[in-house]
Amino acid sequence: MQRLGLVIIAAARYTALGLLLALYALMRGSQYLENGFPPNAHMRLSATPVRLDSADPQRTRLGALEYQGGWILRSDVPQFGGLSSLHVDGDGFTGLSDTGLLATWRFDGHHPPRDAAVKPLPPGCLVNARSKASRDSESMAIDPEHGQAWVGLEGRSRICRYDAGFTRLAAMNIAPQMAHWPVNGGPESMVRLPDGRFIVLCEDVPEGEPARPVLIFDRDPTDPRVRVTQMYYDAPDDFSPSDMARLPDGRLVVLNRVFTPPRHLFRTIVSLIEPFAVKAGAHIKPKVLARFDPPFITDNFEALSITTEHGVPMLWLMSDDNYMDFQRTFLLKFAFRG
Repeated sequence: MQRLGLVIIAAARYTALGLLLALYALMRGSQYLENGFPPNAHMRLSATPVRLDSADPQRTRLGALEYQGGWILRSDVPQFGGLSSLHVDGDGFTGLSDTGLLATWRFDGHHPPRDAAVKPLPPGCLVNARSKASRDSESMAIDPEHGQAWVGLEGRSRICRYDAGFTRLAAMNIAPQMAHWPVNGGPESMVRLPDGRFIVLCEDVPEGEPARPVLIFDRDPTDPRVRVTQMYYDAPDDFSPSDMARLPDGRLVVLNRVFTPPRHLFRTIVSLIEPFAVKAGAHIKPKVLARFDPPFITDNFEALSITTEHGVPMLWLMSDDNYMDFQRTFLLKFAFRG
């Protein structure tokens, strides 16, 4: 979200600072698109370890989360960054930026990342290859069995399906239920359930709605036969949900964050949704698992993925650096103890 989204937030609360940040970030993102890059650019990627609490190296517990490690990722390719969605499978990582770019790499947490590359999403879904506003890909869901992937575009009311490996666009749906969603607060989160249903969560509250809409698709959202039920998400402390992932037991974890200058740019809440009955108009009320406030690491966390190690769920959090020099791309790993 944060490039143009900062404008909306800043207009109501922190106009001058928000506008400056938004305009600068938009300029940087657009600059990288204008400059272009090879269709599949290999890159060097470094991972610098970081503490959860810079003042206390022994502090590893944050609510229901236990810190397993964290890194700052840096690349020699300027297009790397802006990551808004993440999929982790073993030591394989796939990150989706909000400029319509895919970053892939392998990383075991002990050795430097390898096989790192960045490439654009295939044509057909993104409207304009040189326009940031037309490439604002914010959410992603990948079928672990067949590898096909779904991507949600903010401001375009679109969900696009790609084949395994993101080599071509397979299908697209312009969802009428998302047509009134805010241009910079659309389908920020998407989860595919094992039974084939999809859950898509709106980042902001559309005009006329009582809370953030949650759409339940009874099958592939790009299937013309799909049926949709709308519910609502009551975000904790009115934070904006930025990503969502499913635990092995069926519960959902939601990443929520808020822009709060001038003291701290961002704060984050990780929340939990218990299994719920699909009922049109119902409100989903999450439970807070952890809060990221100083002295803990804080940044614009927009990406979440869940894996399992020895039966323990592992939460992977990644931040969107907005292509800003003073922000960073954090990759954090937590064991879920809830």
